[in-house]
Amino acid sequence: MATRQEQLRGQLEHLQQQLNGRRDRGDGVGGLLLGLTFGLVVGAALALFFSPATSDQTREQVRDVAIELKDRANALTEQAKEQAGSLSAQAQQTIGQAQERTQALADTAIDQVQSITNRASGTADSAARETATDQG
Repeated sequence: MATRQEQLRGQLEHLQQQLNGRRDRGDGVGGLLLGLTFGLVVGAALALFFSPATSDQTREQVRDVAIELKDRANALTEQAKEQAGSLSAQAQQTIGQAQERTQALADTAIDQVQSITNRASGTADSAARETATDQG
């Protein structure tokens, strides 16, 4: 029976390593939770199907594994929340920087338009004076 538990724990650890590998590659929290749920269902089904133990022993094993998986899922959920908070803060910072840059560019464009308008107005006034002087 200890060998069966070791095998199941080994399978669960292997699934967790695979999930960690996917998370490191950036597959996202949704994929992680989906994989965790899939692993939970498959592991529980395999444990029940291949268990030579009595029904009381099987129930106890399933309960123990479920508690362990629940704890792992809670830990992963907390980790996902932390990552989401970090990503949200980064997004807010990026948005703030983009707004500042946009405002700076808009201010520069307004200054340039005003400068061009002033030069054009000055040139038009100068041309009008020259025309008046030439005719007069």
